Amino acid sequence: MYVTVTGERGEGPVPVGQLIVDAVVAETDIDPGDMDRLSSYVSADEIVALAEDPNRTSLSFSIEGHEVRLDEDGTVTVP
Repeated sequence: MYVTVTGERGEGPVPVGQLIVDAVVAETDIDPGDMDRLSSYVSADEIVALAEDPNRTSLSFSIEGHEVRLDEDGTVTVP
């Protein structure tokens, strides 16, 4: 699943998994190489359900002890 984002190189699709990893790395001291596969923390089915269910607005899960929230618009928050 991809989300369209605007960055230094313009607008384009980015895999949701990459957005999640980038947010966790930016907001914590976790090295991406120390993380397990994303499927160890959240299932792809849960991410798809977020995109397809109009009643769901966010999905929360934990990565290496850090709470992560993925919103329906692709925003990733690591408080």
